[in-house]
Amino acid sequence: MSDWTIAAIATAPGEGGVAIVRLSGPEALQMADAMFRCAGRRPSERPSHTVVHGHVVDAHGVDLDEALLLIMRAPHTYTGEDVVEFQCHGGSRPAAMILARAVEVGARPAQPGEFTRRAFLNGRLDLTQAEAVLDLVKAQTDRAALAALAQLEGRLGQRIAKIYEKILDAAAMLQASLDFPEEDDVPSDVAGAVREVFMECREECLGLLKSARRGRILRNGLRVVLCGRPNSGKSTLFNVLVGKERAIVSPHPGTTRDSIEEWLNWDGIPVCLVDTAGLRESDCAIEREGVRRAKESGKTADVILYLIEGQSLPNISDADFLSDCDPSATLVLATKGDLGCAPGWEEQIPNFRILKVSAFDSGCDERVVEAVLSLIGRGVAFDTEFAVSERHSWMLNSCVEALGNAILALDTCGEQGPSLAACHAEAAAESVGRIVGRVYDQDLLDSIFSRFCIGK
Repeated sequence: MSDWTIAAIATAPGEGGVAIVRLSGPEALQMADAMFRCAGRRPSERPSHTVVHGHVVDAHGVDLDEALLLIMRAPHTYTGEDVVEFQCHGGSRPAAMILARAVEVGARPAQPGEFTRRAFLNGRLDLTQAEAVLDLVKAQTDRAALAALAQLEGRLGQRIAKIYEKILDAAAMLQASLDFPEEDDVPSDVAGAVREVFMECREECLGLLKSARRGRILRNGLRVVLCGRPNSGKSTLFNVLVGKERAIVSPHPGTTRDSIEEWLNWDGIPVCLVDTAGLRESDCAIEREGVRRAKESGKTADVILYLIEGQSLPNISDADFLSDCDPSATLVLATKGDLGCAPGWEEQIPNFRILKVSAFDSGCDERVVEAVLSLIGRGVAFDTEFAVSERHSWMLNSCVEALGNAILALDTCGEQGPSLAACHAEAAAESVGRIVGRVYDQDLLDSIFSRFCIGK
């Protein structure tokens, strides 16, 4: 436990019914005695997990606000330390005055994420659970929130911890065999058993890595970019998908000059939908910049919706753009589908999935959404239990590489193989250990918890 008692406002700024000021640390209860007046026993004399009504007072006993005090004693608290929370009236001033009073009686203002950091350091959470707290706070859809909640419950951490322990146990078996001087070589049955463990752990890591794309999309959103020539129907479709007149629609080519973004929820998946400038050569510097930005947006897209008017055949500029697109992440839309498509339209763009749409059809938006979700493999990619993050992926890849080296050493390096394999196994264990916090340094913790808000 830290020697400092920390304090912070735990609720978002602005008007609201209730605001919460949280204290955590060895002096939390004594500080509550100094700043809270209530009937009966003082806060420090009351049992854990009780609620007391009273008033927060200043140094002269003058009321600052009427409040409820929640008393939670270590170790059964969020941080693993003594914690008190003042539930006061909402708004900025009551909570600010209570926080100032807490600092006056000796508390230190908390740093971003410091409550959750203490929960990790005190063994209440592993690092995957701590990161899940932030994911849950930032979740934009129900599906993203449920994925974060599953990680907060420890499912990913438990899986990683088992891999970590299996690698360490196997490495210990190798090391123990090497420590017998009467043996010239590591017994083949030991080497074989260790190799099997390394192979099994490697496959488990590769299995978890399959959820990396899902994790990235749930955390950062699916970026869907509308591209195409001027007047192909991009802004019209954008407005249909958004459900409001967000982009200006005009018969004049080049109306859209800058990219327009809107966040949507498609079946629990956060989606950033982007409308872009029409792709064409132009003498206008502003429009040329819009075209450049449109091409850059296409390069960063998870899914491209490329629009071509159905009554006109795809031309060379369409072919040039699509030649750089991944067919598995591109959907070609034949717009104004109610008017029909020119003969031979589809033969002009082989290898791409084509969907005929009309913005004036009542089910146009549902058809496009369903096609996009089908394109990204919703049924497979988004029904898995785990959703590893970019940090987890980096460490899992490092573990996979180290285990591969360990297996190679056992297979090809003769007498030196077991010793080299043990070294690679230690590196593999360190990589997965850093995912859950079995191995960590201050720089790692600073990197993770600096992304939290103050009070969490």
